[in-house]
Amino acid sequence: MPKAMKLAHAQVRLIRGGALRRPRVDRREETTTVPDDIARWLTEHARPLGTLTPGTPHDDLAPLGDALRDVRIVGLGESTHGTREFFQLKHRIVEFLVREAGFTTLALEASASATRALDAYVRHGTGDPARLLTRLGFWTWRTEEMLDLVQWLRTHNRDLPDDRQVRLVGMDPQRCTDSLDALATFLHQVAPTQAENVRALGPLAKAHPAAHPDPQQALLHRAEALATFPFHVAPLTPADDYDGIAFVARSSCSRLLPAGER
Repeated sequence: MPKAMKLAHAQVRLIRGGALRRPRVDRREETTTVPDDIARWLTEHARPLGTLTPGTPHDDLAPLGDALRDVRIVGLGESTHGTREFFQLKHRIVEFLVREAGFTTLALEASASATRALDAYVRHGTGDPARLLTRLGFWTWRTEEMLDLVQWLRTHNRDLPDDRQVRLVGMDPQRCTDSLDALATFLHQVAPTQAENVRALGPLAKAHPAAHPDPQQALLHRAEALATFPFHVAPLTPADDYDGIAFVARSSCSRLLPAGER
């Protein structure tokens, strides 16, 4: 049964020049005492990490195997965005989950539309991973650490059959430029009368929540018209690269549709 990992925003190495200034705080009189029972519990149960460097042996992560036995979904987050060490550790944990626990899906808090192209890279080697990361819609993914992970996934997948490869999926309906472009091309071929509905959804290409108020629900009506199009009966040729075109339509429109219709 498929297992999935979820990565929330993280990452680093984007700030150029300048330094973050913090107010001076006199901590000479600050003291912190850990209660004895908590200190004792930590001493008994803490497991030190040997390294944060990806690609190293996973012996120090072995306790995760016991804790996550029979778990199908693991969430990986961080207490601060933009911290290099957090994402290095998550890279190591992803390696461990893939190699030792059989996980096969990595879900990103990123554009569902744009992540499809990155998934094509990690599974088939198509495209430039650095450029594809910039299209995910959020600065937190445009980092060296994320590029390292994506390239590791490609290396891992290279000689594996499709059903054993790790795939990437995005979970955020924002930034759906790629979906709208694919949808427009597809409908231009099979249903030109629907083209206007796609063009009307243009504001969604780079929209974020509340960016384009739609009190008359004009975008919603266009989205509903597209969501009901019978994609499953549309004539496709073997050369058409529109696998999952119905998903593409819904990923473009889902943020507008009522929950019961998504």
